[in-house]
Amino acid sequence: MSNTLLDACVEIFRESFEGVKPGNQYTWYVEGKEAIFDALSSISAEQASRQIPGARATIGAHANHLCYYLHLFNVGAHGGSETADWEGSWTKQTFNEAEWQDVAERTHREFDEVYGWHKAQVAEGREFATEDEAIHVISNIAHAAYHLGAMRALIPQVQ
Repeated sequence: MSNTLLDACVEIFRESFEGVKPGNQYTWYVEGKEAIFDALSSISAEQASRQIPGARATIGAHANHLCYYLHLFNVGAHGGSETADWEGSWTKQTFNEAEWQDVAERTHREFDEVYGWHKAQVAEGREFATEDEAIHVISNIAHAAYHLGAMRALIPQVQ
């Protein structure tokens, strides 16, 4: 049995990070190569660390926070718990090349785990059990899209 809404949410979540789906010539909302992974690989650590006047966070801080959010989702999805430190996830604003590479690699790993968990839910024919579960899945999309937009708005200012 298929849950069309859950399947659609998983696809939009994937597109936020990966962009064009292999085999497709179109996207639903991300223009081609403008997804999160493309954004991370398009700039250097120096660019990711550059503070833009008027911006509260660097691109690197957005990426680091997004990676932290994915990590917390993964902990909860596997039955664990971890006290969230939202403020702490924003404290690192500058990165050297090794740190920037680490953020990108961890983001890939955390995304792969979240995406795999979501795909397993779809494969099992799961439906949203509660309103909170639906909100949680949909908020993953909104959160990723927000930070993608923030990073995309800052990238032209650091290149």
